[in-house]
Amino acid sequence: MESEGLLVRVQDKKDGGKFRLSLTEKGQNSVSQIIKSWFIIQEDITKGFTEKEKTVFLRLLKQVGQNLDDLFH
Repeated sequence: MESEGLLVRVQDKKDGGKFRLSLTEKGQNSVSQIIKSWFIIQEDITKGFTEKEKTVFLRLLKQVGQNLDDLFH
């Protein structure tokens, strides 16, 4: 990500062994674009759902993700 210009690594002034990572303007723009895209996808995949159904669906997806994470780690 650093080589793509999305973030920069800055050495910590207090502890020379540590680095801080910061998003560049390009990185911030990429994050904004990803968030916008996610909201569009989320609306598309839950089209026709009630708000309650959307909430339940997203909670279930999070649980599936957690279960997969637990399974493989």
